[in-house]
Amino acid sequence: MPEENPFWDFSVKLYGRDGVPPACLRLQDSYNADVNILMYCCWVAWDRAMRLDSQSIGRILASVDAWKKDVVVPLRTIRRDLKGATHQGVDPKLQERLRSEIKRIELRSERLQQDALFALPLPEPPEDASDARASVLENVLLYLQTLPTEVDDAARRDVELIVDAIFEAPL
Repeated sequence: MPEENPFWDFSVKLYGRDGVPPACLRLQDSYNADVNILMYCCWVAWDRAMRLDSQSIGRILASVDAWKKDVVVPLRTIRRDLKGATHQGVDPKLQERLRSEIKRIELRSERLQQDALFALPLPEPPEDASDARASVLENVLLYLQTLPTEVDDAARRDVELIVDAIFEAPL
């Protein structure tokens, strides 16, 4: 597992930009998008000038599907279930401390997923790199088309917000 991960660094910086967290969470909650895959689609276009195709998206999804289903999603579910819930006999402050610990572990599990994505073999960037913004947008929309919920105007607005955030200032 690499300690240095430019993809993780990119994701952390992008997620820190105004409007990006709620846009990502809406795509996650309303369309079942995997934010790590969404970020990866952005990063490979931004950093590697890589335009993905349906087969590439399929390989990317397959590479982390078990980890997402077995680890990331259950941790997220537990964390969300604990938020604001009360359990008889359990001190609410201790429950919140546990929820915070689970959140930290969930973030670590997401980092491991991003490390696995970063380790995927990628071709060298092309010499004649096309428009990076268009490549990012194309990659993300192609990924969203693999999801069970149809991409609507609200999803497109969230995608545009994320893509704009990548190019508004250097990451």
